[in-house]
Amino acid sequence: MTSDAIHLAAYNEQTHQGNESAKPRPFSKILQGWRLQIVISIAAATIIFSINVASLLIIRAKYPLVHDSVAFYTGSCRIAGRPTIMAHFIINMMSTILQAASNFSMQCLNSPTRREVDAAHSKSIWLDIGTPSIRNIFHGSKAKGALWMLLGFSSFPLHMTWNSAVFETKVTNQCAVVLATEDFTHGANWQIPSKFDNTTGYGAEFHDIIENLQRQILEDQLEQLSAEACFDAYNTDTLPSRRDLVIIANGSSTDSSVLSVWENGSNYTTVSFVWLFSSIHPEESNIYYDDENFYGYITLRKCYSQLEPERCKAVLLVIVANFIKITSFILTLYITRRETPFCTLGDAIQSFQKSQMPIPRADVSLRITTT
Repeated sequence: MTSDAIHLAAYNEQTHQGNESAKPRPFSKILQGWRLQIVISIAAATIIFSINVASLLIIRAKYPLVHDSVAFYTGSCRIAGRPTIMAHFIINMMSTILQAASNFSMQCLNSPTRREVDAAHSKSIWLDIGTPSIRNIFHGSKAKGALWMLLGFSSFPLHMTWNSAVFETKVTNQCAVVLATEDFTHGANWQIPSKFDNTTGYGAEFHDIIENLQRQILEDQLEQLSAEACFDAYNTDTLPSRRDLVIIANGSSTDSSVLSVWENGSNYTTVSFVWLFSSIHPEESNIYYDDENFYGYITLRKCYSQLEPERCKAVLLVIVANFIKITSFILTLYITRRETPFCTLGDAIQSFQKSQMPIPRADVSLRITTT
């Protein structure tokens, strides 16, 4: 007579279903329910990403770039407002779509699974179901928590910078123009001409403006232009991307390295840049100049231009945030492929109706004896 002992580990229905839920889901089931909405979010975010990249590349290729800003229309302010309004409408529409998709993915990541709920209940901890909850982050998967925060932070560029990517300028920047000798670029002493000494510029004394320009030249913070390039950049009614200008003339001066100053502003010494540069001959690089000691043309050597802050980086930041959204949506599908989160209260009710909380049971041994 022989006997064989077969050890049977008793398990309840929930344990069995939990093992089943831990298996990877077939691809057909991924395109169902809330997962289908995530897939739609991926498609929408990819289309918006393509529009952003294509728009940036086309505009960069078609229109001249001046210090990372592109002027794709110059003319009537009434006409210029139309494409700006339309662009902002499209941007806000795409931003809303991305934000809605992001919020849904964050809700799925923030929702606990049955395994996480059971683990929390075993420690007498409750979790939120069907509502955003910071509490759930500390009692769930670390990967889901990190992805949830990444989706949240990537939303800031969409709200803060996207609309600033398209802007309309109706007025020129107020600018000061300084005519100086080469000595000025090496830190030589200077004095403001007496007839401008009491004149104020745009919110600061001319003395402070010139002092700041000389410091920026010494620290290599201004853009150096040839006389011809300087003429092309400033011979316009508006200056959306440039401000103060230092014109360097040939020769030197024993009295002061600053020969004269102008301002494109609102006081009695102001001049239009079109008028100022109409006295410049770009082919000969000469400028007409007169004061109490000199009358005639001075030969220009070069210019130093003060640039406005960059704006195109806002578009690049939005594109990066857009790409982060796409990647996060894909990772959301991957992380939740084994277990279904309780996105709504109904999901939890359905799960608990199918199976109760796991109840430990003693192991059972069945002995079979044969002769």
